[in-house]
Amino acid sequence: QARQQHSLSSQAKRTRQLIVRAGWGDPVVFTAAKVVSNVKDAEKLHQVVVDVGDLAAGYSKGGQFMQIKVGEGKPGFFAIASPPDPNNQGLLEFLIKAQGEAAEALAGLEAGAEVSVSPVMGKGFPVDQIPADAHPTVLLFATGSGISPIKALIESGDLEADKRSD
Repeated sequence: QARQQHSLSSQAKRTRQLIVRAGWGDPVVFTAAKVVSNVKDAEKLHQVVVDVGDLAAGYSKGGQFMQIKVGEGKPGFFAIASPPDPNNQGLLEFLIKAQGEAAEALAGLEAGAEVSVSPVMGKGFPVDQIPADAHPTVLLFATGSGISPIKALIESGDLEADKRSD
């Protein structure tokens, strides 16, 4: 029994040593932006275009995202649906499924409404690691508003679909 207690005691100590405290980095800085358009594409699915100004310059690969918040509400994480384009004049498209506090608030806005946006975040899809000559087939799967980053990737041309056999 003493051996069992020691074993449990050692296990408890190991467990305590595995606790990791992680810092989340610097706080996110939000910048004012304007909704340019909001079109209902399907039940609870909206195509929202936001003028994010100079922040759009940070968008370079499909799969990147931004945090968007309406008023003092909690921000939501939204994948950018438009392809990266240095000539986009600050306009980025988002496909919003009106589910959850931030998404419902964003989907309910009209053109001209003000929102707050973070800088562009994430590394995007590493398509340079799947060259067309070595990988003639690429399968992409998504459902609902999860199609946003896939749409951006396909429309960007970065997949080089014209060089793939399938």
